[in-house]
Amino acid sequence: MSRFDFVLFDFDGTIADTGPGVKGSVTASLKECGFPVPDEQTLNKFMGPPIYNTLTEVLDYNDEQALKIVSAYRRHYLVEGISGAALYDGIYDLFESLHDSGIKIAVPSSKPQQPLEMMMKRFGLDKFTDAICGPDPSEHNSDKTRLLVRAVNILGVSDKSRCVMIGDRHFDIDAAVATGMHSIGAGYGYSPDGELEDAGADIVLGTPAEIKKYILG
Repeated sequence: MSRFDFVLFDFDGTIADTGPGVKGSVTASLKECGFPVPDEQTLNKFMGPPIYNTLTEVLDYNDEQALKIVSAYRRHYLVEGISGAALYDGIYDLFESLHDSGIKIAVPSSKPQQPLEMMMKRFGLDKFTDAICGPDPSEHNSDKTRLLVRAVNILGVSDKSRCVMIGDRHFDIDAAVATGMHSIGAGYGYSPDGELEDAGADIVLGTPAEIKKYILG
């Protein structure tokens, strides 16, 4: 018997390595809007939270500047970002195995709904997935907890003890804690050392294959 009946996945850094596409699109957008491009360490901070949050909280852009950059980013990402992503080894098998075991799957992500659906379809994961939840274009400061709530409502979760969130950043673990579900840290993603443990992840696993074994036994 599996540990859970419902499994929720973050996308960036958990399902796919989207770093090159995200950082390339951020770089192109900043240049287009006439702003300086930060160093690689700062660009890595765009992995996980909504782009708007990083622009305002890390780079200290005001609302008008951030919205201008976000608009440019979304155009670039639909071309450069999507083509620059790659599934992590073992993710397709993990999705297929969970689906074949009768587990319901959702993907709540800070990535906007349109590119999120496009990438899930591109990788062939949409056929295993019961809910894909990204913010709509009007949502710039997307709350991950709200996305998890939307996902569990679509899935029809009544007992959150049978539900787990898998993600590579503290935002994912924080949202799982806030909604009262279990959490698995994807240790192969973009989190700094110790971040997932400090956020309170139930367990941190190093590969999708380890996640499959943990859930299905």
